[in-house]
Amino acid sequence: MYMSGALRATLAREGGAPIILSPNSSSSSSRGRRRNTGTTTGGSRRRGTGSTGAARGRPAGSPAARAVAEAHRRQAAIRDSLRSAADQYGNVESEDDAADSASPIIDQFVEDNGLAAYRAMTPFNRAEYDRLWGIVGPAVFSEFMKGKGPKCKNTPKDIFFIMLNVLHLPTKWDKHGIDFGMKGPTIEKQVWKMMKIAAPILKAHFQKKMTMGELRDRGQTFKNFPYAHHATDVFFTHSNRPSGTFEESRPYFSGKHHLYGLKVECSVMPNGQACNWTAHFRGGMHDKTICETNIKFHKRSTKKTAAERAIVDHGELADQHPNNWAILEDLAYIGIDDEIRAITPKKKKPRRNLPRLDYERNVKHAGDRVIVENFFGRACMITGIVAKKYTWSRERFNLVIDIVFALTNYHIMLHPLRVQDGEYYNQVLAELKRKGEEAKGNGARRQREYRLRQASVRAALEGVDDEELSDGGSFGGDDGAFFGGGGFGGDDDGVEEEEEHLHGGEEEEEEVEASSGNGGDDDDDDDDSSDDDDDDGKYAESVAVGDMILQQEDEDDSSDDDGNDTGADANTDQEGETSAAVAAPVRKSVRKRKMAKRGD
Repeated sequence: MYMSGALRATLAREGGAPIILSPNSSSSSSRGRRRNTGTTTGGSRRRGTGSTGAARGRPAGSPAARAVAEAHRRQAAIRDSLRSAADQYGNVESEDDAADSASPIIDQFVEDNGLAAYRAMTPFNRAEYDRLWGIVGPAVFSEFMKGKGPKCKNTPKDIFFIMLNVLHLPTKWDKHGIDFGMKGPTIEKQVWKMMKIAAPILKAHFQKKMTMGELRDRGQTFKNFPYAHHATDVFFTHSNRPSGTFEESRPYFSGKHHLYGLKVECSVMPNGQACNWTAHFRGGMHDKTICETNIKFHKRSTKKTAAERAIVDHGELADQHPNNWAILEDLAYIGIDDEIRAITPKKKKPRRNLPRLDYERNVKHAGDRVIVENFFGRACMITGIVAKKYTWSRERFNLVIDIVFALTNYHIMLHPLRVQDGEYYNQVLAELKRKGEEAKGNGARRQREYRLRQASVRAALEGVDDEELSDGGSFGGDDGAFFGGGGFGGDDDGVEEEEEHLHGGEEEEEEVEASSGNGGDDDDDDDDSSDDDDDDGKYAESVAVGDMILQQEDEDDSSDDDGNDTGADANTDQEGETSAAVAAPVRKSVRKRKMAKRGD
C-alpha cells in the first residue's frame, strides 16, 4: 500500500506499525524527509518570527488588528513630533501670515501709520492704488516673475509701491533704502527692473487716442475752437550738464531757460488726457523742429473720417486743410501751418499795438490751450522727479516720462484738471527761471572777475621798467610772484630785493655825476620829483583800468535784451569789492617803490 511521506513520518513519531518500504520507498522517504525537514524548519522560523514580533509590540492576532494597532502608533508619533516642534519654536502664526501676504512692506506702513500712508508715500490713496494695481497688476506680476535663478524677496506689489514713492518724492537711493529697510543699490536695481516692466504696460493702457467724432459724442470739445482735436506744447525738464567737451554738451543747453535739460512734446485732448508724447529731445532743439519730427502723428490723429467729413467746418484754415481737424499751438510754432492745420496766436508787429479783434482771439486761444499747462502742472504735482532737477541717466528718461504721463492720465480720470494745476506749473516755471538767472549771473560774475584780474596784471606790468625785467625782476600778487623769484607787488622779500636794486642804481648815478664835476643835488631832487610824478601817473592809470572795465560791463549789461540789469545791480557791491581787492597789490607795490626812492 502506498503511503505519503508525511503520513509515514507521523506514524513513525507516534510509534505506529513498522513502515514497509516499496522499491521506490528510498527516494520517496528521502523526499518526505526533505519536506518534513523543511516544514519543521519553516515552522520553527515562523514561530521565531512570531515571537520576535510579539517582543516588538505587534499583536499576534489577525491582520486587521495589527493594522489598527499600527495606526494608533503612527498617530502617537505625529503628536509627539508636533509637540516637540511647538516647544522649540513657539508661536509662529504671525510669521506665516506675513509670508502669505501679497504686500508685507505696505502692510507694515499701514500698521504703523494707518491708511494715510498710501497718500503720504504715493500720489494715490488706498482705493486708487488698489484700482491701479488691479488694472496693471496681473501683467506686471507675470512679467516680473519670469526668468530662472533666485527670485526677488520682495513681492511685485511692494516694489510697485516703492517705484511710485521714488517718482513721487525723489531723493538719494540710500535714503530710499533706509525708508524701506534695504540697501541703496538693491532698491535701485529692483525699482529699475519694475520701471522697465511697468512703463510699456502703463503706456499701452492709459495712452488712449480718441477720434473727433468720439469727443463730439461725449461733449468734450474746446470751448472757443470746437474744430481743434488737441493742443500741443513742449515740456522742459532741467537736468545735469552732459559730460564731455563744450561742443558735445552745448546742444542740451536751452537759451530760453539758460539751463541744460531735456524736452518732450505732449499733445492733450479737450478731456484733459494726453493722447501722445514723444521720446526726449535735446534741450537746445527748437519746439517747431520737434513738431516737424512728430508730424506724422499730427496728420494721422487729425485726419477726418468719412463720417466726420459730413460735419460742417468753417473754422480757421479749413480751406487750406479740408481733410484735417485743427491743433492749438503757441507762438513757437508759427510757420508750421503749411504742413498741418495749426492754430497759433496772432503776433503784433514791431512798434505797433495788436488790433482789438486779434487780441480777443489770442485771449480765447490761450483759454483753450491752457489745458496743456494744466496737464504739465498735474504731472509735476504727482511726480516730483520731473518738477525738480532730473539727475538720472538720459537713457532712463524715456521710461520715466512714459510712467509719469501715464500715471497723470490715470489721475485725471479720477480727478479732472483744475486751475490749481496751472498755478502749480507756473511755480515750476518760476523756479526754472530763478535757476537760470542764478546760473547766468554766476557766469557773468566769473567773467568780470577774470577781466579785472587781467587788466590789473597788464597795468602793473606796464609800470615795470624794461631794465628791471631784464635784471630778473618779476610781478606777483598777494600770494607770490607770477614769473618766479620775488618781484613787484609780491611778498616782502621781493620788495627788499627791489629796494636794493633801486638804491644801487642811485649810487651809480651819484658816482657818474661826481666824475663829471656836477654837484648833482638840484638835479637829483628834480629826478626824484619826476620819478614821483611818473609813479603817480602809473598808479592812477593802473587803478583807473579796473573802473573802466566795470563801467564797460555796466554798459553791456544795460544793453542786454534779456533783462540782466537786475543781476548787475545786485552784484554792484561784489564788483566794488573785487575791484578793490585786485587793485590793492598795485597800490602797495607803487607806494613801496616811492618810499624806496625817497629813503636813505
